[in-house]
Amino acid sequence: MTSTSTTRAAGESPRPGSEQQLRDMLRGYGLRRTAQRLAVLHLLTEEHGRHLITAEIHERLVDSGTDVDLATVYRTITTLLNLGILHATAHPEQATSYGLAAESHHHAVCTRCGSVTELAPGALQGTLEVAQRATDFQVRDSVITIHGLCVDCQAA
Repeated sequence: MTSTSTTRAAGESPRPGSEQQLRDMLRGYGLRRTAQRLAVLHLLTEEHGRHLITAEIHERLVDSGTDVDLATVYRTITTLLNLGILHATAHPEQATSYGLAAESHHHAVCTRCGSVTELAPGALQGTLEVAQRATDFQVRDSVITIHGLCVDCQAA
């Protein structure tokens, strides 16, 4: 199933973007700096928080002239996901989408169209503090996904 997920970034944070920053990031993880890995990272950096499914990543890379097959894109995503460079957002009845995991953040996922809105880490800080006080649980990291209808689907 091919689906397109749209993401709007709320409270975007700066993301690594220069070729040298991406090379340094891969080197820091002990990875070879292959053209395919750099191309995937560069593409997701240019999306400014927008999440893409694997087929979209592959299609955009091919459209931009990058010589890469779908299996290589899957392997690259898996490697970057396992190292925490990327994160995945699962969508009910849709393909999983991927984005850069530059810092902790939360998502609002539309249950109708599958769009994903990134929320800045501080957007739910008050909620996390209330949850921490109510449970005596010390929060060290969090990933919260809110499901509902995006503005476009509410209007439809």
